[in-house]
Amino acid sequence: MKKSLHIVAAFLGISLSGISQELTDILPYSSVFDISSIETNLPTYTIADLDINQLAAEDADRGKNGQFLSNGRVIPVNINLNNSGVWSTLPNGDRLWRVRLATENARGLAPYFDNFYLPEGSFLHVYNDDKTMVLGAFTSINNQESKMFATWPVTGNAIILEYYEPASVYGSGIINLNEVSYIYRFEDQIEDREENVPGLRNGSQSCEVDVACSESNGWSDQIRGVSRIFVRVGSFTGWCTGSLVNNTFNDCRPYYLTALHCGYDNGLATTSNFNQWVFRFNYQKSGCGTGSKPAGNQITGCTWRAHSNDGGGNSGSDFLLVEFNNSTINSAFNVYFNGWDRVNSTSNSGVGIHHPSGDVKKISTYSANLVNSTWGGPAGTHWRVSWVATANGHGVTEGGSSGSPIFRGSNKLIMGTLTGGSSFCTSPTAPDYYGKFSYHWESNPGASTNNAYKLRPWLDPAGTNPNTLNGKNNVSCSVGINEIPVSNLFSVYPNPSNGIVNLTIAEQNFTALQLRLYNAVGQLINTYSIAPGIKNYSVDLSELPMGAYHLSVSNGKEISSKTVIISR
Repeated sequence: MKKSLHIVAAFLGISLSGISQELTDILPYSSVFDISSIETNLPTYTIADLDINQLAAEDADRGKNGQFLSNGRVIPVNINLNNSGVWSTLPNGDRLWRVRLATENARGLAPYFDNFYLPEGSFLHVYNDDKTMVLGAFTSINNQESKMFATWPVTGNAIILEYYEPASVYGSGIINLNEVSYIYRFEDQIEDREENVPGLRNGSQSCEVDVACSESNGWSDQIRGVSRIFVRVGSFTGWCTGSLVNNTFNDCRPYYLTALHCGYDNGLATTSNFNQWVFRFNYQKSGCGTGSKPAGNQITGCTWRAHSNDGGGNSGSDFLLVEFNNSTINSAFNVYFNGWDRVNSTSNSGVGIHHPSGDVKKISTYSANLVNSTWGGPAGTHWRVSWVATANGHGVTEGGSSGSPIFRGSNKLIMGTLTGGSSFCTSPTAPDYYGKFSYHWESNPGASTNNAYKLRPWLDPAGTNPNTLNGKNNVSCSVGINEIPVSNLFSVYPNPSNGIVNLTIAEQNFTALQLRLYNAVGQLINTYSIAPGIKNYSVDLSELPMGAYHLSVSNGKEISSKTVIISR
C-alpha cells in the first residue's frame, strides 16, 4: 500500500497525519491535473423532475407542527462502477471513474449508497458542476459495517461523483448509488453563503443570533456538543438538530439526543434510514454575523437505542436517543458530550442552541421561568419557553431546530429537547415547547416495562440514578485529563512499515511509559508498557490489515501521537 497511498498524498500535497473521518484537504484528481482530454466523455444520468410547488405545499407546515423540516424527496436511481459513468486509465496505471447526475429544477442533490466500500488509497469526491461545493475526500475510513453511506446535499441541479482508484487495488472498490434526495427548497441552507453578496442570506430568519456572538459567552463547551442532522425517514429528507450526551460511565460512548419526530413519519425510520443519517458538527460562523464558510465535520450512520413511544410528542415528551455507528469520535472534531439535568423544576434563565432551518448554529436566550406544559398529551411533558431580545438579535426557533437542547442557566445542563412552537422573528415572544428531560428519563408510555422507551438504562449504565450529570470533553477519553499534547516523546521508523514499527524514545524517559495503538477511526486496539530507561522499542503489527494506525506514548503528564502506515 506504500505505493498507492503515498503517491496520491505526494501529488495532492497533503499530510497523512490529518487522517480523520473526512479528509477535506484532499482535492479531487480533476482539480489537480488537466483532464480536458477525458472531460468530453463524461456521461450524464438524467433524473426525472418533481413538481416543486406541489412538494412545497405538502410540506409547508411540517417544521413547526411537530414534524421534521423536509427539504427533499428520495427517488430511486441505479448507478454503480460497472453500469454507469466512464473509467479512464491514468499514465501511472491508476484509474479515474466519473459520472454526472442531473435534473432540470432541483435546488440540490444528495446521494445515498446501499453498497459502499472504498479500498485503501482510493478517494471519492462529490461536487457540483462549477465545483463551488466539493464534498470529500471520502476514503476507506468512511467504510461502514452496514456497507451503507450518504453525504449531505450539494447545491445545484447536477452532481458529479469522482472516484480515484490506485492500480494496486484495481477493481476492489464498490460504489452503488441506489437513491438520490431531490432537494426542492432551502438550498441556501445546504452551504453557507458569502456575507457580501447582495440578496443572499444564510437561510434562517434575520433575528437569529450566531453562536460566535457575545450571547454565547460561557457556553462554548455546550455549543461544541450540538450539531445539525440531515435526516432521512422513508422518502423524506430534511433538517433537525441534536446533541451528544454524557452517560454515568463517563466513557464518551457516542450517544446523541434529539426528538422522536425527527425520526418518525407514520412510523419509526428504518435501520437503513438511520445508517444514512448525516451529522455535521462545528457548522457555525467564525464571527458574529460574519465569517468564512464553515466546513464542519461529518459523521455518517447511527442506530436508535430508545425513544418516547409517543408518535413524536402526541402522548409523551418526544425524545429519540441514537448511538453513532463509529464507536469513537475523532479528537480533531473537538466535540463535547453535554451533561443533563433530570430535576423537574423550572429554570429562570438559560439558552437554546440549534440549527434553525438547517442554517449555521445559532443561540436563543430566555430570562423568565420555564412553564410546565404539554404538546397535545398529558400535562407536564414539556417546558414552555419565551425568548428575549439580546445584544445581537432576538433568537427564536424554526423548522430544523427540532430536537435541539434547552439548557438550565445555573448549571449549563440539558433539561429538554425541542418539539415545536410558534416563535418567529415576526412574533419573537410566542412560545416554544421542549420535551422535559425529567420525563424522558422513565415516564413515557411503556417505559415501566421496556428499556427502549426511557433514557435511564442508557445514560445511567452505572446505576447511580443521579439527578444531574456534568458534561465531558471527547478528547479526555483518548488523552488523560492531565496529559499535555507534545511532539517530542518519541519517533518512529520505518514509516511506511511492513508491520514491524520501531520507536526511538526521547532522552527524558525517566519513568514507565504507556503506548496505545488505535485504528484509523480512533478505536483502541492494544496497550503496551515501556519500562523506564528504554530508548528503543519495537511493536509487531504485521498481523493487522494494511492501512493507517495511530500510536500514542504517554508518561502520565505528556502525550505524543504519530500516524504510521502499514503496507506490504
